[in-house]
Amino acid sequence: MVLRAFLLIVLLAILVLHAQASFSKVDQRRFYGLRPFLSSKATSALPVPVWDEQLGETFTQDYVNLSWNVSVVSQTDRYGYGPAYLLNGLTNAGWWYQVGVAYDWPETSGGYLPGFVMVFEVFNSTGFSVFPEGGGGGALNFSTSVKSGDTILLELSFSATNVSFFAKDYSTGAVAHTSYFAHGSYFVGSVHSPSNQNGFFTGVMTEEYHVDKFFGSLKPVLYQSFSKINTAWLWADEYDPSNGTQLFYNSTFMRFNYVYELQSFYTDGAYEYAYGYGFVTGKEPISLTVYAKPVYADFGEVVNLSLTAFVQTNSSFEYTIYLDNTRFYSSFSLSRVLLLNTSIRALALGEHFYYVFVRTLKGYVASSKPFFFSVNPDPSLFVNVSRNEVDAGETIFLHFGVIGGTPPYTERIYDNRSLVASTNSSSLSFSLNKTGLVTLKVLLKDRTNYVSEQTLLLRVNPDPRAQLVFNRSFSDIGVPLPISVVVSGGTPPYSVNWYVNHTYATSGSLFYFVPRDNATYFVQAKITDDTGYTILTQALVLRVFSDPVAFLNVTSSPFTGKVRATVYVEGGTPPYRFAWYVNGRALNTSSQQIYLTLPKFGQNVIKLVVLDSSGYSITLEHKVNYQPYTLYILLPIVVLLLVLYLTRKKRFNICKA
Repeated sequence: MVLRAFLLIVLLAILVLHAQASFSKVDQRRFYGLRPFLSSKATSALPVPVWDEQLGETFTQDYVNLSWNVSVVSQTDRYGYGPAYLLNGLTNAGWWYQVGVAYDWPETSGGYLPGFVMVFEVFNSTGFSVFPEGGGGGALNFSTSVKSGDTILLELSFSATNVSFFAKDYSTGAVAHTSYFAHGSYFVGSVHSPSNQNGFFTGVMTEEYHVDKFFGSLKPVLYQSFSKINTAWLWADEYDPSNGTQLFYNSTFMRFNYVYELQSFYTDGAYEYAYGYGFVTGKEPISLTVYAKPVYADFGEVVNLSLTAFVQTNSSFEYTIYLDNTRFYSSFSLSRVLLLNTSIRALALGEHFYYVFVRTLKGYVASSKPFFFSVNPDPSLFVNVSRNEVDAGETIFLHFGVIGGTPPYTERIYDNRSLVASTNSSSLSFSLNKTGLVTLKVLLKDRTNYVSEQTLLLRVNPDPRAQLVFNRSFSDIGVPLPISVVVSGGTPPYSVNWYVNHTYATSGSLFYFVPRDNATYFVQAKITDDTGYTILTQALVLRVFSDPVAFLNVTSSPFTGKVRATVYVEGGTPPYRFAWYVNGRALNTSSQQIYLTLPKFGQNVIKLVVLDSSGYSITLEHKVNYQPYTLYILLPIVVLLLVLYLTRKKRFNICKA
């Protein structure tokens, strides 16, 4: 039993330690603040406030001097305790300096200091309060009165060997100031966390002590900087300084790219707002809604802003338009609806933005989100045409490339001021029926009505025409027939395909057709120009005959040299042509039958070339002998025989007588 009890006790101890470690880990962040005024008065009837609520902004930049304005507000909790509005500086030596304005600031013994006072405190690098001496926050009365709603200047500055604490009311001229030894030479920002290990930071803070746990928001208080804040931490916490018990803590890191755009932070009932030149604690009692028309602008042109703003507030206000974080337009208004149409000077190329910032006379602020627009370079138009030479009626495709300008774009095509086609897209198709060299104007108009122009030259040809060229419409088998085609119009180069009896034969501008059969052929050419336009020629009807056969009949006298030659032709392609040759010399005749006298004794050669209309030729030769000396040899013999015959006959008659 004893062992079991011991083990149970050990287990419970472990659980308790674990719980304490977990609580400490979650609630490890705590900020130091200005402590209540150390009072020598007797204990007040009011309860002592123990919960310290802090709403702050921690800077990330370093400063040699700190100067901020704060619009103070007289506000208290149900026991009459009010807040302090503080400017805080953490030096590079780790010392922490605070100055501010407090209203009804609590005293350590209970009760509070009535009205507005300047408060201050200094902590050393180990976390202990060293000024004022004796602990507790210090308080100084102003030289004259300070009223709620007044704007107070707060300053922490290094001067010789001291740090100066200074506060001044712009409205009444009331001032208060003190100083303390300087430890360090400048105030450091906190880049990695809202505070250092002691809870010290450089920034602004609204702090208020409460008797009870507080989960509400104070009235709005506006802090304003003299220099731009680029980045900062927004945070809020509440804890009991007497024992370190933390009620809540939360923080966020903000980057103020748009200087006067109000960015919000909320946690556990606490509201904060910040922008590049200001910080607000407490929920803003105004709201701003802005409706802005889109802005379209090209370089060198005036930019027009048009917006409608709705402001919910009970007082007059100043509204300011910031262009690229620079004040552009500002005016006071009593109306809850703002209608603004204004022009901006020509802006540089690139991205721009603007937003509306409103501030009431009581110091309440609101802002719109930034509205972005671009100033584009003047548009440059590039036109890509499918063809620069086309046929009449052919579809022409244009593709547009645009650099710069403000989309959307409208493209229009004009022919001598007559609109041919238009589009809002990046491509366009159209056709032209007129022929010749056509000059078109391509106009591009962007959203801002800027017009860019290009000239387009197109050659528009009439539809192609074609005619076959050949020397005959008939031929013999195997005799080549050259056929060509002449094309006019259309867009060169041309593609020519040949068809025989509707069957593809070959391609090319010249076709040598060699018929193989005795038949009738239909020859056509299909011409396609460079645009794809196609025509088919009228057919050549070609009759093909069988090869011709020729017979030569020659009769001659070998004694007289007289010759008759006749040729007979069958088949082939009439009419025929005849070329006669004797012994290689052409005769001046082309008759089918000739008569001639052989030019020499002995053997003679008669040659005939028969050529039909298809060009088919036949060559015939015949050899003829011409020998007149035979007659001279035989004639004396014949005469002698005749004389002998007559002599013998005479003798016979004498004898008979």
